[in-house]
Amino acid sequence: MRRNSASTHAVPAGALLAIAGMLLVAPAAFAEHSAEANYLLHCAGCHRIDGRGFTPDVPDLTTELADMLRVPGGRRYLVQVPGASQAPVSDAELTALINLVIERFAPQALARGETPLALEEVSRHRARKPLDIFSERSRLLELIAALDRADELTRESERTE
Repeated sequence: MRRNSASTHAVPAGALLAIAGMLLVAPAAFAEHSAEANYLLHCAGCHRIDGRGFTPDVPDLTTELADMLRVPGGRRYLVQVPGASQAPVSDAELTALINLVIERFAPQALARGETPLALEEVSRHRARKPLDIFSERSRLLELIAALDRADELTRESERTE
């Protein structure tokens, strides 16, 4: 006697409801983790999961990022690096991604009063023609070095007073 194949493979109604519920919840759960997922998809390949990069060609976010936020043009640079400006994400997702990276790898910048990037700021910088990224990074690193020298001179003068 042959069985009806439809009845042997039928999915119970409760299982269908559970699957439908998971499909409704899954987008919300993914949205909560989209900055993390976007970091893994668009940044970690070069900067690595721990942010340490492959210096000198790929910056170490754990040492360089907080300094970039100290200098004029540093915030624009973070938006206009090719991996950020050309990532297939919305401006809102890019804002969340950059702010996650700052939180994770440069919390000292936030502690000293730097503010997270705003959506308007990211949209404005992303819409402009990207910088010559290598020249701009060199310029910013020179500004950072000058700030470091000035900070050191200030500390030295405070010690001698």
